[in-house]
Amino acid sequence: MKKSLLFMAFLFILGGLCVNAAETTLNFTGWNFEGAEPAWGNSYSSHTATFDEATVTFSKAAKQTGTVKDCPVMKTGTITVVFNDVTVSHVKFNLKQWGTKTKTAKLATSVDGTNFSDTGISSSSFVLESDLSSDIKAVQVSFTEAKNQVGLSSIVLTDDNSEPTPPAEPVAYEPNFADVELWEGETAALNLGNKYPTDIIFVSENESVATVSDEGVITAVGAGETTVSVTWDADENFLASTDPVTFKVVVKALPEGSQFESITGANFADISGNTYASYFVSTDFADYTVITTDANLPNITWNRGNKNVGKNSGIVFKAKDGYYPIWVTVESNWNNSQDMNLYLSNDELTLAGLGAATTAGVITKEASTYVINGEYKYIGICPSADKQIQLIKLTILWGKADVPAIEFPSFGEAEHSFTTESSEIRIADADHAFDIFYLHTPAQGNPEAYAEGETADSFDNKAEFDEANCQHVIPVSESGTLSYYAVHTATGTQGATQTVKVTKTATTAIDAIGTDAAEGEAEYFDIRGVKVNIDNAAPGLYIRRQGVTATKVIVK
Repeated sequence: MKKSLLFMAFLFILGGLCVNAAETTLNFTGWNFEGAEPAWGNSYSSHTATFDEATVTFSKAAKQTGTVKDCPVMKTGTITVVFNDVTVSHVKFNLKQWGTKTKTAKLATSVDGTNFSDTGISSSSFVLESDLSSDIKAVQVSFTEAKNQVGLSSIVLTDDNSEPTPPAEPVAYEPNFADVELWEGETAALNLGNKYPTDIIFVSENESVATVSDEGVITAVGAGETTVSVTWDADENFLASTDPVTFKVVVKALPEGSQFESITGANFADISGNTYASYFVSTDFADYTVITTDANLPNITWNRGNKNVGKNSGIVFKAKDGYYPIWVTVESNWNNSQDMNLYLSNDELTLAGLGAATTAGVITKEASTYVINGEYKYIGICPSADKQIQLIKLTILWGKADVPAIEFPSFGEAEHSFTTESSEIRIADADHAFDIFYLHTPAQGNPEAYAEGETADSFDNKAEFDEANCQHVIPVSESGTLSYYAVHTATGTQGATQTVKVTKTATTAIDAIGTDAAEGEAEYFDIRGVKVNIDNAAPGLYIRRQGVTATKVIVK
């Protein structure tokens, strides 16, 4: 339950004076309240719970199984409550002391949400409360000594609505957007800041490269580069934008058949509350095993003490049939002296065997991405030393071992001659797996002056596809240079540009079959008498001439 709302409206008519009071209870019992990050475990660490009225942060709290076991427990540290655009006239902390042992809690207040001043108010009973002035934006509870434990069951906020806080003057919104580099299919959320305008408009210059949602989530669509422009309208907090804020998104093409997997809490086991045990998880690309203490956190986190990775912790992936790891990124807030050892093998690799395995590489804080050269069945990752590392997130790019190389269709000839007013070049494509784009540059009356092929970006013509014969058809009518390239429609992969020399000759048709030689190279003509290359001829009837002999030939 995110919150329990107890609205009590009391109407007192005293000399015409009306006072409306409302109470909101932020409940921390039962362990099922929403907004808690990370999920609760039995190790003391920082936790945050988000409610509509306030954000509550425990600097060092834990889940216990002893005397106080149904709410967060603290020994030392602070509980900070920052109000979310509400005026609180009274605050009450309902505490649970550890049995008969008492502990003193002290209250501090803040007008800016950051700097706190001691109020002189304290309590060693089960309740700590105080009235607040209208300018207070946050309160904080601290404890006088480290002995014993105390739990927090709820916080009650009272708002008497007596003097509403006037809205602040709108200010300029100053986002800090950096250029983004993604793989095809990858997404990334922009950091809009803690507070941002209501209506932000994102416009991608090329949505075939990347799109941006209204919430600022970038989706990489296809390889290339695009510029994103950001504008916003005025609201009660921010002035309207004057000039667009821009940044670039660069999308890298994925290798054929590869896919991403981000190893996060969504595909990780709930293993909180255990100590140095192995856990097995299966995904579409790999099965993996991790050894950890209390790893039930937003990202894969190995915990030793206070969310730290120990030398005896690690993770091992076994690629499923047809897949292999080709790229891995580790994101972490580790210290500069800590590295992550990387292990690669086609023989069985286990957590227990990582210490004796041969290190294939090292991932450092300065170089968090490692490219894997070779098709390995196993990949292992663990710290190189027994030092603190927190919140490790892995992203792995998996390749497919059984993806064949793309064979682009080709005309197969360097030259093409024709005698009629028009002709065509046909390129076979049995499965219609490609599109072909071309540019025919005429020689402008001089058959010897063949133009150079243009770059692929200037090709505007797309070849028609003859479904009956499974051929791309490119018409030509003048001497010159025909340049073309093929695009694999399934992946968008583009083949190399190829060039064919096209020549229109003076001869038109056969007047007669002469008797110049009894033998010689065979020549072929269509029924109009136009000479053709029989190897690339479309199905139909043709005339074969060799020496003084002419025969009919049917191409199927």
